[in-house]
Amino acid sequence: MATIFDLTENTAPDGTDRLYITDGTNDEGVQIANLLKGSGAEVPAAKITGTITNTQVGLTGAIVGTTDTQTLTNKTIQTYGITGSAAGNVGATETFDCTVANYFTATLDQASTFTFSNPPSSGNAGGFRLVLTNGGAYTITWPASVDWAGGTAPTLTASGVDILDFTTSNAGTTWYGVVVATDIK
Repeated sequence: MATIFDLTENTAPDGTDRLYITDGTNDEGVQIANLLKGSGAEVPAAKITGTITNTQVGLTGAIVGTTDTQTLTNKTIQTYGITGSAAGNVGATETFDCTVANYFTATLDQASTFTFSNPPSSGNAGGFRLVLTNGGAYTITWPASVDWAGGTAPTLTASGVDILDFTTSNAGTTWYGVVVATDIK
């Protein structure tokens, strides 16, 4: 595996961003993939263009970081994880923030008013799963933006676990609430 000797980004005369990588040797056969390992750069192979000249590699295309917004097209996700958040015992109010997680666990130990915050922008679908313990033991005030099947919030388990999903595609103006399962044992 090659070691990166120099990694610089410059704008080419045609206005495109280019990432120049050299390994500090005279090996013209350096593999681009090996140079990129450990560099922090994420370069999809389909987006790489360029040539190897002596020890300098000029790359053009989309160079993105892990925090950049990315659009995936025709990709298969084989194994994945979503960010979870354990709220523990909820208080009189509880906010489920979509920038924090998309999977929440919570236990109701008193009447509570729930708020949903930071949904994706309008036109982009998003949502979260709520695994709620003892949801039927106390009164829950759901956001007015939640639409339930039949127009009524579900009856939840007083002593047990229920799973609910909430989705929106209009920036949270309407959340569709669905009971996935009740009284999970």
